Amino acid sequence: MGRFSTAHENELQVEKVENAITHFITNHLEARLGETRQQLESRYGKPISDVGDSLGELALVFRVEGFQFAYFLLNGVSQGVLIRKYDTYFFEENEVTMFMKKNSLGSGYEPDNFDWYGKPIQGNSTVVKQYREKSSGRRAYYEQLSQTLAFMTQEYVDYQIKKEKRKQDLLKEQKRAYEEKRQQTIDGF
Repeated sequence: MGRFSTAHENELQVEKVENAITHFITNHLEARLGETRQQLESRYGKPISDVGDSLGELALVFRVEGFQFAYFLLNGVSQGVLIRKYDTYFFEENEVTMFMKKNSLGSGYEPDNFDWYGKPIQGNSTVVKQYREKSSGRRAYYEQLSQTLAFMTQEYVDYQIKKEKRKQDLLKEQKRAYEEKRQQTIDGF
């Protein structure tokens, strides 16, 4: 009987530790979109990476307790976050659900079968799960292979669409200029 008691006590201890870790992690993920660099640094400390681009996006990367948080700021405010888990375990389904609840603005997330452009996604992916919060348009993605959980505001999604369009336009212009120069070279012979 004492042996059963000890095994049971060990199970309870393990459960307490798991609950404490989950509580710690979810407190770091609680509705952090909309915060400034100063607010993020006060929570996580100095970022391990700080990269800006010419379009005004700033990426800050923090590492905390086996997780990496990559925040994306537009106009000085966080609009997206990627969370990667570096231990040997995948996010549990209940963790994903709990993180979505903590990052919700009220209406909660529902499964979403549309891509960024509003087009229906063909088939059912078990690798990437995506969700949308109806009231705010926030999006959540969970990619199981890379153990990445992402939250984005609609503003950030719109920004990424515009950024991709600019990139495609630039590539088209470079191709057009190359073809024009190539044709001039051919015509010159």
